[in-house]
Amino acid sequence: MTIQSPLRLGPVRRFTRNLLCPVDILGRPLLVKYTRDPAEAREEIRGHAHLARHYRVPALHAHLRVPGGHLLAYERLPGGTDKGLLLDLLNADEPSSDLHTYMDRLTAAYREVILATAWPADPAHVIRKLYWDRAAPGGRLDTYYAGKDFLATDGLIDVPVSRLGTYTLSINGRQHHLDWAAALRWLRAHFAMAEPVWAALTQGDPTDVNLAHPLTWFDYDTAGMNSIPDEFANFLWYASTLGGWLVPTYNPTAFADHPATFDHVPANTPEIRRAPVDHTTSTIPIDYAPRLSTPRRTAVTTYWNQLVRPIADRLWPGTDLANLLRPYLAMRILAVYNMADPAPEDRLVLLARLAETMKPHLRPHYLLLPAGVAMPGPLNGRTALVTGATGGLGSAIVRRLASDGATVALAHLDEDKATAKLATHIADSGGNAVPLTADLHNAEAVRALYRQARPTTRSARSTSWSATLAPTHAGRGRKRRPPTGTTPWPLT
Repeated sequence: MTIQSPLRLGPVRRFTRNLLCPVDILGRPLLVKYTRDPAEAREEIRGHAHLARHYRVPALHAHLRVPGGHLLAYERLPGGTDKGLLLDLLNADEPSSDLHTYMDRLTAAYREVILATAWPADPAHVIRKLYWDRAAPGGRLDTYYAGKDFLATDGLIDVPVSRLGTYTLSINGRQHHLDWAAALRWLRAHFAMAEPVWAALTQGDPTDVNLAHPLTWFDYDTAGMNSIPDEFANFLWYASTLGGWLVPTYNPTAFADHPATFDHVPANTPEIRRAPVDHTTSTIPIDYAPRLSTPRRTAVTTYWNQLVRPIADRLWPGTDLANLLRPYLAMRILAVYNMADPAPEDRLVLLARLAETMKPHLRPHYLLLPAGVAMPGPLNGRTALVTGATGGLGSAIVRRLASDGATVALAHLDEDKATAKLATHIADSGGNAVPLTADLHNAEAVRALYRQARPTTRSARSTSWSATLAPTHAGRGRKRRPPTGTTPWPLT
């Protein structure tokens, strides 16, 4: 007769400073977490209780103090190798229907809870661990950078970061300046301010390894009332930069149960093409090719369009999102990894991203979904020419075409603020739209419009070009004269 042990232990995994171990006790599957820090254990228990009221979280069955730390025993959800996390949906060549469904549910859950719990909070009463504490005296900014200097890129750019402010950075053809010391001072000052911040009940660190599939939230030491831009910046930066590139490169043990991650690192790793230094003109041209896999781009685009934009429209109408997100994105760049530690090429890309973040006219979506990374969708690489685009039906058509990956040329009779505003909105949502002017009553003007649409849309952002124009007319139903010439109205 075989007697099975009432206790079965699985492999122990290390995540940052904590240990995780699957355990079966009398047939009950548990996930036991060990942490040495008693304060972090208390934050975890408190955060789990807060989050459980509004989000799906595994049950916390027990927690107890043990020599040297604390043990927390959670319900263990189904999983396995390359299964059970949002990460696994992103580790694919193309976005699946499961990913689309997952992102719809994730953003819907966040929208509901954020709008129900949002309020302007005193910074002293929000979760401070990932931003305020790291920017405070003795925090990570000081630990990493106070009194220290290092080369921008060993072997490529022999300029220390402290002197980057004396150079012009030409990043992919755009002029930037990065005053290293001023950027650090600004971040310290920003997170020392006592002005209220919009906060809501969230998990606080929504990485693709802290989100389970089916939708469940893990890791609760930062759960509670978090700054809303903090939550957005965490997800967006992790999904676009950390999760697919930096973390598997510099913390590979975190992916022991998800080895497919490493197969997709090349699809998410930027490539430095050119970085010479011209000391005579004090110019550093940095040309790099951004890369982001289609599933990750889908996740970021959906999160932006279905969560960030709707929340911003409700809570901060008319406010520049760049100013809200900039300090949090800059802290993600500077205070996760010490910038002196990555390989020279990786460090240079991060410095370029930091310069782009600090630029006054930052468009956050361009940083997270940079030009050259095609919008995923069935119309990727094709162009649509839309007339009458600023009406209700027209703007809906434009938004759908752009969300399906098309480059959209918006034709209007005169220079029109509504058309320019629509093009800007599409661009801020990760799409590609260009306003053009033409008198559609004139056949030659229509032909010129076609000719203008092709090179203009191609040069506006780096998209693959397929020489296919799909003209769409979205007028308001009023009768229009055919264009002057030999043929009737040519756009249908």
